Amino acid sequence: MKLRSIVRTSLLTKVLFRGAFFAFFGSFLLLFSVFIPLDLLNSYGSLIFLCAFLFIGWGLYPYQKLKMLQMQPHEIIFLDNEAFIFSWKRKAAFKIAVKDIKEVFYKDSFSIFGICLNLKKAALEKTEIINPHFNLSLFSKKCQKTENCDLFLPYFSKNAFLEVVDRINQSPD
Repeated sequence: MKLRSIVRTSLLTKVLFRGAFFAFFGSFLLLFSVFIPLDLLNSYGSLIFLCAFLFIGWGLYPYQKLKMLQMQPHEIIFLDNEAFIFSWKRKAAFKIAVKDIKEVFYKDSFSIFGICLNLKKAALEKTEIINPHFNLSLFSKKCQKTENCDLFLPYFSKNAFLEVVDRINQSPD
């Protein structure tokens, strides 16, 4: 069984409007640089050009990341009731045994939502890393710092969370 991450329409809309604001500011800067005197443009023209494109890119990059996540969602793949694989953008990252999970809870704020996992002591070291390019210790440290849990599986719905809890409860201890 596979559970796939989702991107809420409200989040996508919010990111699009915020990004459009920065992109509009960058376009405005680029467009009105035409009216700057030539001697000033010779001195600061490349800086204005660079700033304009940075604003445009900075505005639209988060939207692009969320659209890519819609096309390549994260996945939780249950092998059986004893373990599951977490895939980051459809690339298997790590395999975790259900018996190593101490606590599961759902985090839901407007900009980020997903499944938080707290593991039993020393379970993180026993977690099997499937993708050699995936740094589990760095991922875990970031999760502990930002989400206050050992592992945070982002953009999974409440229904996916309930399915994970159900699978964990069905597992033989």
